[in-house]
Amino acid sequence: MKKTIIVLISISFFMSNQVLSQVQHLEDFMLQGKVKSVLQISYEYSEHFGEVKKGAVKHNGNFRRSFNDKGQLIEQISYHNDGELRSKNIYIINEEGNQIEYQEYLSNESLGLKISYNYDKRGNNIGLHIYNSDGTLKEKVINTYDDKDNILEQVRYSPEGKISTRQTYKYNDEGKEIEINQFNSEGILHLKLDFSINGETSKYDADGNLIEKIIVKDNEDKTNTEVIVFNSNGWPIEKRTWKYDSKFNTLEFLEYSEDGTINYKHINEYEYDERENYTIHLERINDKPGSYIERTFEYYD
Repeated sequence: MKKTIIVLISISFFMSNQVLSQVQHLEDFMLQGKVKSVLQISYEYSEHFGEVKKGAVKHNGNFRRSFNDKGQLIEQISYHNDGELRSKNIYIINEEGNQIEYQEYLSNESLGLKISYNYDKRGNNIGLHIYNSDGTLKEKVINTYDDKDNILEQVRYSPEGKISTRQTYKYNDEGKEIEINQFNSEGILHLKLDFSINGETSKYDADGNLIEKIIVKDNEDKTNTEVIVFNSNGWPIEKRTWKYDSKFNTLEFLEYSEDGTINYKHINEYEYDERENYTIHLERINDKPGSYIERTFEYYD
């Protein structure tokens, strides 16, 4: 989970292609126990001599997530600070546990977007169709797999049936993904990602020139993570570090400048319920108040 978030910083367009049909579970949100729903409200706050005073509800960060009894996300409703609806997302899951439809509703409760998913007999997502609010086709995606259920190719099509992008995937003998290649609508290589070395991601342009390299290091108990981004000349240009508690919630996130000084600091404090889910989350950003977050849980048992 942590590494996925980290890698997304630089290669989100690759990852987003892969998770279009991924069912989201409780563990994806670091939730413990049989959670039925969680309501989150984010507030402004002030702090004087160590005493925290909660303020007004913030414009963002207010939502309710609902899960089925298998721990799969089935609905997310976002709210404005006055409690009015901002958006609603519905995830329809079949008896096999596959997400077969996604519906996105706007603040006026009208349908904004719909995605339908298709699967083979082995449960692999072999394709999806994205529809506009008026029901017209927006995009089609077709996925191809090997006999080990590893995705080999993903092709995106325009409403007219023309290829917009194509991605191919390679694996080592152990089944670990080691390479992704992205091609444009004309079939010309656009970008390549190389994961062949553990803990490293290398990005190359169409001519095979290194654009950047990302190195991820974890300590033994996975409570500390360091990410360093190098440019094509091997010079470190970005550094980020994370510290986690025993439940893998982030305690500290730091960003460093090229000269090694800290240019961004995000510190978190938590209070937990008896199920080990946090109910209060206090953020400090660059030593100033960030958000005071309250969460209310409903459990199946």
